[in-house]
Amino acid sequence: DLQSEIDANRKIYEGLDNTGRKLLRSLTSQEDAVMLQHKLDEMNQRWNHLNSRSAAIRNRLESNSDHWNALLLSSRELTEWVIRKNTELTSIGFGSINGDANSLQMQLDEHKAFRRQLDDKRSIIENNLMNGRQYISNESPLSDTSDTEAIDETMYISTEEQNRILSRSIRREVNKLSEQWTLLIERCDKWKHRLDENITKMRQFQKVLEDLSSRVASAETITHSWTIPVPGSDTTEEMQHLQRLKDKLTTANALLDDCNEQQNFFSSCRVIVPSPYLAKLEDINTRFVAKPRRWQKRRKIA
Repeated sequence: DLQSEIDANRKIYEGLDNTGRKLLRSLTSQEDAVMLQHKLDEMNQRWNHLNSRSAAIRNRLESNSDHWNALLLSSRELTEWVIRKNTELTSIGFGSINGDANSLQMQLDEHKAFRRQLDDKRSIIENNLMNGRQYISNESPLSDTSDTEAIDETMYISTEEQNRILSRSIRREVNKLSEQWTLLIERCDKWKHRLDENITKMRQFQKVLEDLSSRVASAETITHSWTIPVPGSDTTEEMQHLQRLKDKLTTANALLDDCNEQQNFFSSCRVIVPSPYLAKLEDINTRFVAKPRRWQKRRKIA
């Protein structure tokens, strides 16, 4: 660092200064003496400037030491808070989702409350990151392999070395806090997206299931009202009736496939479908198996 270079060159400077002054006293040429005196004055001026600059830097570091150590401590505390929130989010936001309307609304409210905690902390964290980045941007890049902290060895190392250790520690904590904070925000957004997506899908599932149930009930009403046709009677109307029923069953079959696929999707995503919906879907699957058999039997009779 600057002070080390000054100390390393101090003997050279003193030697040059002493030699120059001795030479100055021995010169007989006024012109040479003036030139040498000018060089000595310039050297002394630059040397004094370096010493003043080093002292100013040292004073600044010493005066700011408490401030930057407080920043370091704050960064660590904030990182611990963010890590705790990430752990909390794992337990409340990425487990199984209860698919009934009341449970989904409760989970939305829970997400809203959790996100409010993050928003309340956002300005503190972002200001801490901004100050930390401002500090390390004014420092030269340092190795991040040591875990030695300035606050542990202030009695044994120079101010400059304390600054290097402090800078390394702040750089490490700023990077860690930034990574953990970004991860927390991203995971919180994913939680909200997951809830929104499954609320939409559950509503669609319920709507399709109700439509399917209505269609199956309508088809059952038709089949239950069938009568055996009179031998030799015109079956044209009966065949048209059967064709319309076939069309209804084809549409219902497509809806049933859709419901079964959605139910499989919910299972794979750990979304718990409400028991009444599952019971209704299972019942429709059972009832629907018999419909093509009855239709084929009726077709043969017709």
